[in-house]
Parts: sequence; C-alpha cells; structure tokens
Amino acid sequence: MYEIFRRSEKINRLFILIVAQFIACSAIAGFDEAMELYQAKDYDRALSEFRQLAETGDHPAQFNIGVMYYHGESVGADVVQAYAWMTLAGQDDVDQWKITRDIVFRAMTSEQRLQAESATQKLFEKFSDMAIANQLAPVYVTEEKSTEKPKHIKMVKPQYPSRAARTGSSGVVDVIYAIGADGTTRNHLVVASSHEVFTSSVLDAIKRWQFE
Repeated sequence: MYEIFRRSEKINRLFILIVAQFIACSAIAGFDEAMELYQAKDYDRALSEFRQLAETGDHPAQFNIGVMYYHGESVGADVVQAYAWMTLAGQDDVDQWKITRDIVFRAMTSEQRLQAESATQKLFEKFSDMAIANQLAPVYVTEEKSTEKPKHIKMVKPQYPSRAARTGSSGVVDVIYAIGADGTTRNHLVVASSHEVFTSSVLDAIKRWQFE
C-alpha cells in the first residue's frame, strides 16, 4: 500500500514515505495546505491543490497525485495515470519514488503498460521540468511588440482571515509570481508579509487568477 508524503512519519512495511526539500516558502505552505485537506479526507480539494503545485514542477505533489490515482481518491482508481504521475515525479532522483513506480508498472497488464507509456509522454510534454521552464522563460519585448501589461480575465479576491477579523487587523502581502502560457499564475514567492495569517489567503486567491 502506498501513502502520500507526510513530513513526520518514518518508513515502515505498510507505506512508503517520500522526503523532499522545498526552496520557496510559499511552495511549502501550499503543500502543507494540501496535506491538511488530504488528512481531513477532503480529497477533491486536496487533489486540486496538489495539481496546482504539480503543474509548476513540484515533484512531491506530482508523486502524491500518482498515489491518489492508485488508491482512487477523488478520482477513479487508475494504475495507468498513477504510473504516469509517479514517473513525472521521478525527474527528482528519489529512489523510493522509482521503486514504487516500478512496482506499479510490474502489476500492470501489457495493454495497461502501453497506455501508461502514452500517458507519461503526454504529461512530460506539458509538465516536465524542461516544458515548464520553456513556458516560464521570459519573452523579451522588442520595439515592434506591444508592451501592455497582462490583462486579468479572472481575479479572485483574498478571503479576509477570520482570525484577523476578530481583532480588526489589516495586513499586506507582497507576492512575486510568473504567468504561464495558459495564463495561470505559477512559482509563487512571498517576498514580504505583515503577518502569516494573511499569507495563505492571498496565495489561495492568486493561484486562481488567470490572464489573457
């Protein structure tokens, strides 16, 4: 049986623990939020949060999506997609991830293995490290090109935190983010925050923004 990433547990015979390092503080916060949803068995929202992270190249989130496909949590159990997402996560050289992926592969039928290779290729075309880097590569504007700022087509306002509302507090959060080719925001990095209570609310809103 395979279980998704948990920070405080150790490896035993019943599950595989995946250990990862995170660079951006905002990425850690996003992953922790997804884990809290998963532990509360809110699988739909947990999968949605993991997907947002996975599509920005977060390998642990990619692996966790694979595990959720394997167990059929929020989605129908699908070993083909489980293998594909685990393979995508395998860009990060974590031995236990590869062992898990290989176990899933060996349990598949010949037809499922062919489907899995195709599904893996499609994921790599969209969400491999190289594909994401290409999407986020800066486009240098020449004099002939427009210098207009990106236009919002969807903007979600941050929800005022209940903890702040009780005390009447206000705050400011500065976030740097990239805009992908599909207009969604990626690589969120919190530069400054007057209080951590506002950070999650702001990040949750910005992750749902979309531009032309």
